Amino acid sequence: MGIGRTGRDGRPWRIGVAALLALLALLLAACGGTGASSGGGSSASGDYTALEQRPFHAPALIAGGGCPVSTQRQVTTDTGGALPAVGDGPAYVTGQALVVIGIVLSGGSGGGSGGGGGSHGGKTPPPHTTSAVRQVWLIAPYNGPILVRARRIDGDGTVRFGVGQNGVGGVSELRLAGGGIHWITSSTDFVADSAGCYAFQVDGNGFSYPVVFLFVYTRD
Repeated sequence: MGIGRTGRDGRPWRIGVAALLALLALLLAACGGTGASSGGGSSASGDYTALEQRPFHAPALIAGGGCPVSTQRQVTTDTGGALPAVGDGPAYVTGQALVVIGIVLSGGSGGGSGGGGGSHGGKTPPPHTTSAVRQVWLIAPYNGPILVRARRIDGDGTVRFGVGQNGVGGVSELRLAGGGIHWITSSTDFVADSAGCYAFQVDGNGFSYPVVFLFVYTRD
């Protein structure tokens, strides 16, 4: 208030600068505190290493050898649309059914059951896959990492994510992330190295659940 009433001898200006510098110092301190907190949260939310250290829990098979394919549900997004999907959330696999089909090259030699050919459990090496399978994940509002790993639960077999359309390359795990307060989608190509019953294990901050699907092969 004293600054407003004086103003001819230069003192108000000098006082104003001091006050401004003090205010800036306070603002910078406040911003620094927020940044530190935010940075710490970001580091914690992006900690895939902690998720990788969780054990993989393979779902039990149905007596008689059936594959306990996950139950489909309707998921309503923030746009009001309902989509068929499976999973407990916040990450859902979209689609009408979890029977995934890979394509085998004509004349390609599979193993196991005389070449694979779509039979349950038929061994089909990845080099004979002409096209990777595209799968879309729907992620509800969530802020943090999501790790997806996959195993065959009725025999030997693995899944590779991020492969090319010729089935070459890829990684053993899929790293997703939530979009905060928004619903988002994320798609990836993957291939399984044998036909059979598989499970995704979806891990994140405060959740872990399986998504079970049947992978079969057909010839082109």
